[in-house]
Amino acid sequence: MKGFLLVLIVYTDNTELAESYLLEKPTWGGISPEDKRGSEGILIEKIFLNRTAYKGKIAQESIWKYLLITEYSPFSQYDKFLEMIREKIDLPNGILCLADSGDKFHGQKNRRWKSLPGNIHLSAFLSPQKEVERFNIGFTIMSAVSVINTLDSIDGLRNKAMIKWVNDVIVSGCKISGVIAQTQSQGDKITGVILGIGLNVESIPFVEPTPFAPCATSILNESRRQDKVNRAFVFDRLMHFLEINYDILMDSGYLRLLEQYKNRSAVIGRKVKIYADESSVEDSPIIAEGEVIGISDDLELEIRGYLNLIREGRLAFDEQP
Repeated sequence: MKGFLLVLIVYTDNTELAESYLLEKPTWGGISPEDKRGSEGILIEKIFLNRTAYKGKIAQESIWKYLLITEYSPFSQYDKFLEMIREKIDLPNGILCLADSGDKFHGQKNRRWKSLPGNIHLSAFLSPQKEVERFNIGFTIMSAVSVINTLDSIDGLRNKAMIKWVNDVIVSGCKISGVIAQTQSQGDKITGVILGIGLNVESIPFVEPTPFAPCATSILNESRRQDKVNRAFVFDRLMHFLEINYDILMDSGYLRLLEQYKNRSAVIGRKVKIYADESSVEDSPIIAEGEVIGISDDLELEIRGYLNLIREGRLAFDEQP
């Protein structure tokens, strides 16, 4: 991969918390006047507001340049990236924002994502500055596959995680992760990509059961090996696989990622119902129902008996596996 950086700069408002997410412990210092200049300074101000922040460095070869870790975020850091893009702030490539907990976090269609300490609530910014194949769905696939790769690396979870169309990751039928992505373009070039990933590591948020998400789970609950579930290891693996899969996507490898997505699909071969109204099943019209027999290269569902592919809607399983 081109463009490797030798240092990851870490900012945090709680050094003890930050170290719980890091395999390597930085030596911490204060924020210098130089740090407060330019787009880096704007980023620090918008993420930490008026809270005291500390700076550390980790030697590593990575596309990731900045990692900002907050104990609590009163806003969606994903939305904060969107805000900065709209304000035309020239953000550098390779930024990660990690919140231990917070408010106003959300997934697809602004559906609320409940946060609990010890889980991963990650937003990332990348700036490809090039054409990207099927960019409108490519980064969603990249993120979902990266979560699958991460879970496969954990003792007791290999090959257990599946992807529920479009952007949920489930284990044992319960949601463990959700991903979202949004891009900004200028002409044919993708100038900005924002990724959002929620991953339940240590805690299971209470979620009102619905046909769309009947239950939630966590890595700790599924692996049942507390000695093997380490949030620093999980976060390190997630950063690693995001980087690998980003490199694949940038190298015209969309179909390679799509193949992984399809191979871990939870819906192919299952009977489903696709609802138009994503908030409820009671009064929502059903767009389609039946057995999913395939997923197109544009991430559309092929349902037996339907001539048209399904491009949108929310999926509920029509039967238990």
